[in-house]
Amino acid sequence: MKIPKKEPLALTVRTKVSSVDLSKSQDGVHRYGFEPGEILRCGAGARPLPPLFGDSLAPSGETLRAAFAFANNSATVYALCCESGRVYAHTASGIRNSGATFHSIPACARVYDSEEAFLLSDGSACVKLSASGVTAQSSTLAFSAAAFYGDRLWTANKTSRIRYSAPANIRDFTAQRGRGGWIDLPDQHGKILAMFPFRNALYLFWERGAQRLEGKGDEQDFRVEDAFSCPRIYADTIVAAGDRLVWLTEEGVCSYDGTLRMLYEAYAPLFAPLDQSQARAAADGSRYWLQANAYIDGQPEQVFVALRADGTGGCVNRRAVSALTGASHSVFLDDGKACVPAPGNSWEGFFRREWRSVPAEPFAQRALLRELRVRARGELTLTAVSDEGTRRMRVRGTGKPERLACRLPGQTFCYQVSTDTDGEMLSLTAVYECGGGV
Repeated sequence: MKIPKKEPLALTVRTKVSSVDLSKSQDGVHRYGFEPGEILRCGAGARPLPPLFGDSLAPSGETLRAAFAFANNSATVYALCCESGRVYAHTASGIRNSGATFHSIPACARVYDSEEAFLLSDGSACVKLSASGVTAQSSTLAFSAAAFYGDRLWTANKTSRIRYSAPANIRDFTAQRGRGGWIDLPDQHGKILAMFPFRNALYLFWERGAQRLEGKGDEQDFRVEDAFSCPRIYADTIVAAGDRLVWLTEEGVCSYDGTLRMLYEAYAPLFAPLDQSQARAAADGSRYWLQANAYIDGQPEQVFVALRADGTGGCVNRRAVSALTGASHSVFLDDGKACVPAPGNSWEGFFRREWRSVPAEPFAQRALLRELRVRARGELTLTAVSDEGTRRMRVRGTGKPERLACRLPGQTFCYQVSTDTDGEMLSLTAVYECGGGV
């Protein structure tokens, strides 16, 4: 009897090679510390200021509350505001107590007073920060909001009244034609939060909008008109960034360049549900820095945010910082140490950069993630997650392609990239298999 020889059944294996889209992230917002784009490029980083006293910028026995920087081609001077209330000047010649006392982080206004300078005030006291150092000023200069506009100093102090100085004399508020005076504005808006000279006018920010004041030349020609209304504004987040004004509201980030716009609407759910009364912002050029609270993975966290003021990109960093200030350049405190933000520049462990991909389902059935093809620079942790397990891999990228074996089964796959350094993911490709007993 002849027994026919049976050929073994062929098991069909399908292979799919898919590029992982690095420009998209899970839920549209899970991209912390990386700039948006087609590669995962490092976003905001920071570097510490050189310590002056051991590992602290503050004098012995003092705890730093905030620091303000003045810098020009010839000098860099810091005003150091301490928890004791004392305000110190740090210059090239050393440290000096200014004699002034602040009870909170002061407001800041750029002025000209025979030299470029900043005035700092907590509403009760005032100091001048310039290349000459930090010097206490008369309490008549104290303010909660101020700006230098039309060759005059304009101030408000937690009311709806604004005062203006005589032209070319920031200390003369004598109410007289051709000198100083005041304007009482309708108080239904509340108190003035901030002032900024912008596009040949002075913008006065209230809790839910702004007014435009034209105040150059003769006082009889001064006039005020409503500029715009918006959701409730958080006072210490209003800054001039590049060619526009930017601030945080209870519904998200707004900007004004002649037109009111909402920016980064995908980020709004992170900020909107939380109290942001302690949020602060500063700007370096067109880069808007924001310390705020945010919902991350369903839990409130403190974050440091870097946004381009024109709305073209930004990143959220899961890091609690405090006392963000803006003068010649931005300064903030991290664990009591004074630091300056610097795009793409961080020290080990400062900002945890993290990104999660949009979930992928390559075959709409069970499959095998055979390998990942990676091109990266620096050290990164790459994690592949499926509904059946996890594979975590360390990448030490040199910019050249490398292959990482995974052999992770599942139907839906997601990828996470994280780093504590300036690592970058240039490209990521997944190789899947389906069939053949997978």
